[in-house]
Amino acid sequence: MSETWTPVLLCHASDSAAMKDLSPVARVVSVDIAGDDMTFAAVASKGSRGTPVSEVEVFRDALGYVASGASGEAAHGAFATLWERRFGAGTAPALYPLRNEPVLSVYGAILSGKMHDIQKRNTRLMREIGLMRATHDQTQAAFQRLESFFYANNRGERIPAMTLSVQRGTRPMVLEDGQDIEQRLPVDSSGLCDVAISIARRPRSGSGMLIATLTLQDSGDTVGAWEVKADDIDAGWLRLCLDRALPAEPQTAVLRLTWQGEGTLALNASFFHPDPRFMPLPDSPLLAMQLWKYIPEARAMMPADGIVSGTPRAIERWNIGARHFKAAVPLDGALTETVGYSEAFGGLMVRPTAATPTVARLDRAARAGVRHLFGGIKIEQGSGPEVAFAYALHPTRARASGLNRVPAFAEGMVSEWHVLPPNEWSELHLPLTAPLAEDHDLFVMTRLADGSHADLPPEACFFNIVAQAGTGEDA
Repeated sequence: MSETWTPVLLCHASDSAAMKDLSPVARVVSVDIAGDDMTFAAVASKGSRGTPVSEVEVFRDALGYVASGASGEAAHGAFATLWERRFGAGTAPALYPLRNEPVLSVYGAILSGKMHDIQKRNTRLMREIGLMRATHDQTQAAFQRLESFFYANNRGERIPAMTLSVQRGTRPMVLEDGQDIEQRLPVDSSGLCDVAISIARRPRSGSGMLIATLTLQDSGDTVGAWEVKADDIDAGWLRLCLDRALPAEPQTAVLRLTWQGEGTLALNASFFHPDPRFMPLPDSPLLAMQLWKYIPEARAMMPADGIVSGTPRAIERWNIGARHFKAAVPLDGALTETVGYSEAFGGLMVRPTAATPTVARLDRAARAGVRHLFGGIKIEQGSGPEVAFAYALHPTRARASGLNRVPAFAEGMVSEWHVLPPNEWSELHLPLTAPLAEDHDLFVMTRLADGSHADLPPEACFFNIVAQAGTGEDA
């Protein structure tokens, strides 16, 4: 209700002349009833019937119906019937007969009663607002618990949205100290969670740092920021991750890359885009990129090869999924036919050929801070021999360059062998006595169970592997 609000008092058309004393303090509107219809008109200061008034204004502002005589009082019944037919039961303004009382005293009584009603209504509204706020808080808390439950139990991967592959024969874009490059992303920001860029060659050790920011062009908000030291950059894909996917409202996203320090950073390029807004440099092709999306504003499990944007939230779990499986390295002469990613089963097939282990290495799959590794295992066939599965860890920095050999594993870095019959699945676990102090390679191993024999290597599969963080006090 605004400061300029003027209350409305209704009267029968025959009482219009008697209401002139009310015009300084209220807007008097006469009601003319003809059969099943009623019309409203303003009462002029001299009591004459003036301009028509809309029923919406009357319904909004009317405080009561005043009558100066028997005819006005008698008309109230018909008026109330027509009013409730139009505006709803129980909404008709009450009758206030003037009789022998002064007009202004009746008006004062009306206002006094209405103020009391308003106070009661306001009290009721405040109580209802309090209940609604409590319900809202409970709903928000329930959604937070639901999100936490989903995050704790869901092992789904972030969803690939677009890949701009490296184009052979295209020269890399080279950044020197202080230089930067801006790439407008070819997808909108709705649900965006990861951006990967392709590094042409590893920078010189200790030579500099990559500073990356992700900005929404429409709002100007910076939604992600990363600082990656040269020692943490390898040739290949560098995946920059957000802890939570961006909101559903689509905006234009821009990735800005800046190199600081000695040496250079070489970035692989993709194809040419005809729209100059997508050119990171004049007359240059797009950067080679991979983009992922997830449920908008939902937390997604961090990929093991991802670098998280600066955030106060500690990373609790990493997903070791298809990206690592596809890059698995067979060791000790294992054939590529025995180790490989299966699109059909969504996992890494490590097919044993004998009682000696068949081993594949997932480079840098276990990040510093990991305390517990676990994931699904299964023999994807209806019959055949039993197979034993195991995990092992070895520091990435200690990997022998150019030699795809199984290293000697330290005590406590190898799981127990878990034996499975065909067509059954289970979970394999490797709990550690303390969180990893540095990044480790993950080794997945299979062998035929004791006494088993196979004419063809069994379809042994590792899938949905999760690396869980922890502290020294964790169980």
